[in-house]
Amino acid sequence: MFISIHANAAKKSRAKQAHGIESYFLSPARSSRAKRVAKLENSAIGNLHSTTQNILLNFLNKNRIIDSTKLSIDIQKSLIYNLKKQYQNIRDGGVRPAPFWVLVGTNMPAILIEMGYLSNKMEAKRLNSKTYQKKLAKYIADGIENYFRKNP
Repeated sequence: MFISIHANAAKKSRAKQAHGIESYFLSPARSSRAKRVAKLENSAIGNLHSTTQNILLNFLNKNRIIDSTKLSIDIQKSLIYNLKKQYQNIRDGGVRPAPFWVLVGTNMPAILIEMGYLSNKMEAKRLNSKTYQKKLAKYIADGIENYFRKNP
């Protein structure tokens, strides 16, 4: 499997209210928010027309979209469930489809996790903590184990 781990950020005007952990699986963008996020994430590789993106995504990754969806759900559940027991203000940003090019063309389930917002002071402090980082890694590993248990 392929897991791309990121730290999110928001504009200064939204920094205080923007927080949470989000998981994405490769799929054509279905909402305007997903399209906006994907455009920003994919900016390093240039822009393709959205119709061209959707055709490529469906053609290259059709078989892996279902497995990637299941993997992202299992990891997101593990992260949120375990972190909420230990920390306040853990927000479940959900599992969402998005056409991130870092996930395109993989031959295995592939997801992207936004671990929190560096622009949010509370989350930035947590993300910089070795203890918190180790917990994130453990809960991601637990989610992977859950995925394999359900999908032998």
